[in-house]
Amino acid sequence: MTKSVNPKNLALWTLDLFYHYLCEWAYEIYDTREHPALGQTPREAYTDGMAQFGIRSHRMIPYDENFKLLTMPTTDKRKAKVDASQGLQIRHIHYWSNAFRDPEIQKTYVDVRYDPFDAGIAYAYVHGQWVECISEQYSIFKGRSEKEIEIATAELRKRHQNHAKQFNVRAKHLASFLSTVEAEEVLLEQRLRDSQVKNVFRVIEGGLPNRIPFDQSEEKESSDIKESKNWEPPSPENISVNVNKLEIYSEY
Repeated sequence: MTKSVNPKNLALWTLDLFYHYLCEWAYEIYDTREHPALGQTPREAYTDGMAQFGIRSHRMIPYDENFKLLTMPTTDKRKAKVDASQGLQIRHIHYWSNAFRDPEIQKTYVDVRYDPFDAGIAYAYVHGQWVECISEQYSIFKGRSEKEIEIATAELRKRHQNHAKQFNVRAKHLASFLSTVEAEEVLLEQRLRDSQVKNVFRVIEGGLPNRIPFDQSEEKESSDIKESKNWEPPSPENISVNVNKLEIYSEY
């Protein structure tokens, strides 16, 4: 890769805006133009297929909170042991739920999942249902991503490697470090990246992408650039993208 084609030097789109217009191209441009192999538009082919073979509603998966939870990551062991006083531990952080007060649950292993963009919460499968668990130092870990915790953990170990041969990172160490200005400097780039991914989720759920407005105070010599200031992108309300349902096609 050379400097002239390195995307780090050429990228202009934010992730959420790119996703927004990628959907517009896929569903409003490509989907409505005649395909040479089909002899009709992909949308017409889909509609005809549904009319001929059925909608297969039994294969529809609602895009709801259950779907989001079930697609969250889990740990390498997939389970965590419930402690009667501290709850369960996921990556140096303890999480608690009142469901752990049940003597039948204490000292047992339960399935766990966590939100990769919010270290303040995790989920445990107790008595046939998923329960939300709150982390210790919740006010500090809330909204912190998995990547941020990994970077902070690595930074703490690096700082203590010359002072202690074995340094065990604990939640209190992470919380103390995350509260400092130094941590914000170390984690700023990752926080910006996480923010872009969160914006994509917001667009998926029907929100609008962030746009950077043109600076009207600057005078541009190029007439093309001047005209672009008056250009408005197509209204997202006109994009008929159904994000409320997902469908699995076993044949593809």
